[in-house]
Amino acid sequence: MINLLHKIKNKIFSLPAEEDLSDFKDVNSLELLAKKNAVSIHPGDYSSAFKGTGLMFHEARKYIEGEDARFIDWNMTARLGEPYVRVNLDERERDVFIALDVSPSMFTGSQKLTKIYYALELAATLSISAIRGKDNLGGCLFSDHTFAIFPPRTGRISFHHLFDAFLTRIHQGPSIEKISDPRSAIHTIQSLKGRRMLIFILSDFIDYDVPEDIKFLKQVHDVNLLHIVDPLEILQSPLLVDAKSPEGVAAASPVKLKPLMNLEDLQKSANSYGIYLHTFNTSMPAHLALLTFLHGRAGRT
Repeated sequence: MINLLHKIKNKIFSLPAEEDLSDFKDVNSLELLAKKNAVSIHPGDYSSAFKGTGLMFHEARKYIEGEDARFIDWNMTARLGEPYVRVNLDERERDVFIALDVSPSMFTGSQKLTKIYYALELAATLSISAIRGKDNLGGCLFSDHTFAIFPPRTGRISFHHLFDAFLTRIHQGPSIEKISDPRSAIHTIQSLKGRRMLIFILSDFIDYDVPEDIKFLKQVHDVNLLHIVDPLEILQSPLLVDAKSPEGVAAASPVKLKPLMNLEDLQKSANSYGIYLHTFNTSMPAHLALLTFLHGRAGRT
């Protein structure tokens, strides 16, 4: 039993083999990977998932609790007796912002890619799709504070500036003393002045659940939570893994460890703030997981 636990610990709390990370060695390699993934994501998938706030009317739909009341069509609401919102065609340009969690728990995993590299692939693919759609791109990294902050800018150069900074930090490995606090990213985004943004926050939400502060972002921006999990974190097993422990403890006694996150509770928390949350399992190819995410997001809108 002890040997089995050591094998699990070593597997979970180790980075993938170097040959598995060739797509992440530099920003050009990452861009090629993201472009390859984006081929399977048609522009229509991306645009239908994230309709903008332009002035040209597209359709009306029922109001979802927690949405910004500014978009309610009061004339239609009065006629039909229940709240409806207007959905407009995309703006010619949108500001897209990527907030990526680089706390220690994101550097763990049992699959080919740890959670941090899987999240990086998702972020890069979404960014390429945004640039192809003529959107502006910005982002930041966060743990218990934010850094590598880039306000949205136009063009391919914005991808290179952003992801070169992301890769530089990720290649340094985890900082054991840091935890994840999404509130730091939320407050940084709030401080940025500009138009309404399309926001993607990528995290495992292990150290901190969906914070209440996110409701203030929702009042202005289109917020999407990309919840990254490793398969071993959601197995119904007496073996629990404490990703916050520097030793990467795995043990058969769950009372000694922090309980694994309840996915239902996380989803309910996001729903209570009117935020779209999608869980990404690192065992699923990133491009397929993104298609599922986009189709689910389009269905919600």
